[in-house]
Amino acid sequence: MAGGTVIAFLGLIVVFGTLNPGAFLSVGNLTNVLAQVAILTIIAAAQTVVMVTGYIDLSVGTTATLAGATSSALMIGGTPIPAAIVAYYSSWARWWESSTGSSSPT
Repeated sequence: MAGGTVIAFLGLIVVFGTLNPGAFLSVGNLTNVLAQVAILTIIAAAQTVVMVTGYIDLSVGTTATLAGATSSALMIGGTPIPAAIVAYYSSWARWWESSTGSSSPT
């Protein structure tokens, strides 16, 4: 069935919008959902390009999870936010180095 996923998605929006119209379809909730999905959308777009060009690298999602969990744990533990950001990007740099054998993304 072509378009079944879209139909199911729209059906869920109608169901949840009907059950709780004041909160589910509010601007605040939609903004929150879009903010939470932004990083995954960026990673998925980049991963799509990688896969289309013939390189299959499934470690991107794992690296994103590890980097996010590490930086979050550091911030919860009292580490200053700039240091946690450096740790986040350091995780990605280590992934780049291990997956390409190069220490520079250029």
